[in-house]
Amino acid sequence: MRHLAYPFPLVSLLYAELSFVASFNAVWSSVAIGLLYLFALPLGVYLATRKMAGTNSPYGAVVILLIPLAVVWSVWFIPQAYSAVLSLLYLTLATTPLLALLLSTAVIIGHGGVATWLLIILLIHYINNRYKSDFLKISLIIYI
Repeated sequence: MRHLAYPFPLVSLLYAELSFVASFNAVWSSVAIGLLYLFALPLGVYLATRKMAGTNSPYGAVVILLIPLAVVWSVWFIPQAYSAVLSLLYLTLATTPLLALLLSTAVIIGHGGVATWLLIILLIHYINNRYKSDFLKISLIIYI
């Protein structure tokens, strides 16, 4: 399996887990993960714009799929793109400590640079909303 030798462990782990659990070979695992990415990207954008900007319009989530690289990244596994989607999902779906732990682990394993940017975003978000949410403090502690 030479084609699975990427510098980030998330790629190998995802393909191996999906191949094992669903009895797929590596090609079908890649296809399934690409389709999940194409589903998770607009969902993450929609949830992030709804939570952070207060906008309920799905148009931004649909427009993001018009970017050619969004579809290319679903065909060829780019750890940075997948970590960015996981970061969007972290910002919107990490409502319990267990979800925060799982999503932060996936982001950190996926790509170190994206994980650093998410930490900066969480710190800024915490500074701006420090008196509004206790879970934000817990989430930041879990992420660190």
